[in-house]
Amino acid sequence: MKQIILANFKNWTKIDIVWTAFSLFLITCVCVLTWDASDNLISFIVLAGTVLGMLNVILVAKCEVWINIATAVLVEIAMGICYLHWNMLGNAILNLFIFLPSNIAFVYWVKKQKDNTVPVRKLNIISKLILTVIILAITAIGGFWLSTVNADTPIIGEFINAQFYGGNNPAPYLDAFSFIANITALILMYCLFIEQWYLWVLVDAITLVMWIITAANDPSLTAYNYVAMYVLWLLNAIYGIRCWKKSLCFS
Repeated sequence: MKQIILANFKNWTKIDIVWTAFSLFLITCVCVLTWDASDNLISFIVLAGTVLGMLNVILVAKCEVWINIATAVLVEIAMGICYLHWNMLGNAILNLFIFLPSNIAFVYWVKKQKDNTVPVRKLNIISKLILTVIILAITAIGGFWLSTVNADTPIIGEFINAQFYGGNNPAPYLDAFSFIANITALILMYCLFIEQWYLWVLVDAITLVMWIITAANDPSLTAYNYVAMYVLWLLNAIYGIRCWKKSLCFS
């Protein structure tokens, strides 16, 4: 067990350690400063989701295997609950019913690992074009559907928070894009394609806007934790490009 833990930090540089410590400290401070005493449960879930979520994306950037798998499960449960709380149904479904069970795909990382890191691949141009068309098409269709869903919608409406934003999705088309782009980037991540990071940059930027809109419509400050987290995730996506290009796991 000790050897497995130490293997996670074998190829870490001072920059990696500083970035990890800084980002985790900053997101924790934001959570504490915006803590909603009227809803301690959701505030705690936000704290767990954002801190572990930050650690998880850093571990992915470093091509780490074991700790990454452990944190991913907890992050998706916490974030799924929070998305439901703020009526972002697309991302709630994404985290609870797609991301959560998809962690089994990390078996591929386990099989490919060497010294707790994994090799990286690149997509060809045709594959990139096909993915772009799929993402845009599903965004258009999904965004329209999400714009029609509210607290009065049969069955689904039972999961909508009618007290927030009138039971409506604050950003349906952004939610739809985030949904399909997240799935695409997730598949690319599991299959070890470096292009996942360029897509994560776009995903994180769009989702950041979505959370800013949500936070602006929320009387509490809790949603700003996710604003802070996605700012850091956006920076981490750029950091991930650097790591996957320059680290020993790139081939």
